Amino acid sequence: MDGTEANYNRIKNYVGNVDNPYARVINNIKLLLERGVSVSIRLNCDLDNCEDLKKLVIEIDKTITENRDFLSMYVFQIFGEREPDYNTKLFQEL
Repeated sequence: MDGTEANYNRIKNYVGNVDNPYARVINNIKLLLERGVSVSIRLNCDLDNCEDLKKLVIEIDKTITENRDFLSMYVFQIFGEREPDYNTKLFQEL
């Protein structure tokens, strides 16, 4: 995922008959978790969206409350050089 709802929809620039792609993704994650399917969310980090990803993690934490043992998230930096332990740093700040 690329960020909170507004950023996700903007970055993905969806067209067609999907009213709210972000809501659809969140709903699908919930459905999978309800069925006991493990879900791993990759948080795509670039030079401009790190702060928004922090908000996304908090939002997901509040929104997805069932079967959280089946949910994991990790950060993947998609541009620029990667810092060592980038995932750990981002989540420690929360």
